[in-house]
Amino acid sequence: MRPKFTSTGVVTASLGVTLILYGMLSNALIPLYIGLFLTLLTYISYVYVCSLINVVDSIELRRKLTPSVINEGKVSTIRLVIRNKSHALLPRIDVEDVVPDRVVVFEGSPKFSSTLTGGDSIELTYSVKGIGLGTHMFKEVKLSLSDFLGLISIDFNVPLESTLKVTPIFIESSKAPFIKGAEVSIGPLKAGKGFGCDIVGIRDYIPGDDVRRIMWKVFARTSKLMVREDVGESRPKVLLVTDLGLINWVGKVGDTDAEWIMRLSASIAYWALRNLGVLDAVIFYGNKIDVLTNLRGGSGFNEYLLALTSAEPRTSSYYLGKALVDTVRTLTTSRHFFIFITGRGFIMSNPTAILKGLTRIEALRKYLVIIDRDSRELSESKEIGWEDVKELLTDYALSMLRKKLGILGVNVVSVKGLEDFFVLCRELELSLYMR
Repeated sequence: MRPKFTSTGVVTASLGVTLILYGMLSNALIPLYIGLFLTLLTYISYVYVCSLINVVDSIELRRKLTPSVINEGKVSTIRLVIRNKSHALLPRIDVEDVVPDRVVVFEGSPKFSSTLTGGDSIELTYSVKGIGLGTHMFKEVKLSLSDFLGLISIDFNVPLESTLKVTPIFIESSKAPFIKGAEVSIGPLKAGKGFGCDIVGIRDYIPGDDVRRIMWKVFARTSKLMVREDVGESRPKVLLVTDLGLINWVGKVGDTDAEWIMRLSASIAYWALRNLGVLDAVIFYGNKIDVLTNLRGGSGFNEYLLALTSAEPRTSSYYLGKALVDTVRTLTTSRHFFIFITGRGFIMSNPTAILKGLTRIEALRKYLVIIDRDSRELSESKEIGWEDVKELLTDYALSMLRKKLGILGVNVVSVKGLEDFFVLCRELELSLYMR
């Protein structure tokens, strides 16, 4: 860490030397004195800034994001506090909070300049919005200390990690065929109702209710017929497998396959927890597999959302096909309703091991859901090495895949937009109740 001349310092020092040379050559005293004054001023500034090097370790930084988990399209407020724990005066401190690439400043600025006295602190507040789903890491803060005139400065970076998670908007589905659009609301979520052992509530008897649900002890005390509503343990559990591998992150931020997969996965997770009560999930990053089991209610939905948005874009490099299949196979039972969500690039990534493994899994129903949209410019990607991916998943390829896996008991569904997802939800629920 060495002091350096700022642009103002370079001009001042150069002007001082020039005036000294001019005064000496022309025997002009006024330019000579001015040159000496500027040079002396620059030297004093340099010495003072050198003394500030010992103060660097006494600067304390704290960053707080409120909230640290936001819904897609929402805003988080960042509060950055800088404290000078030494007794030295910092005549000028320039601060820049380094904002991640997939985060934009919504209000305020992550940069400011101020004077900081010994033992004092200052606060920077600004708001950001995540333009991409997933986890965004704030890693460091840039600081610059300089003299009163800004002639000499020392620049350094202070590591300061904070995490901002952006959760997807999802489709709120309560009961087929009624489906409405909604933003995710992290909070209590009602459990599904059916025939089970955990009582959700008690209500008045309605003609047609199963007599096995009548609360006879309540009837004996109150002479009123009441029935219980239970968590649906007898219904099949959903095993939701989500593919967030590298190949699905290619494209424009906010409109990649991976982000659409996250939105669809969150929607199906909500549907499963609302209607079935229990969800098992596998989140597949390509070189990492996260497993969540026995998720229930609002807390389970929150846990799934946070795990889903923990994906780090562009960190996955290859497929662990066999490991994924083995993981799924250990979780699956004959009561599972199996759903695997992936993108168009999955077909180009040699998924033979995964597809063969899916067909051998014994589950109540099996779905392979492929995000297939045309509004992307994937051909710009050089990481994957594709030359032409505009027709990555053609109708012919999809029909052949549907035909081949259909014989083996796997339903292949292509989702191109919101309407296709509505159809998928209805199909899932109809398939569930027709088991």
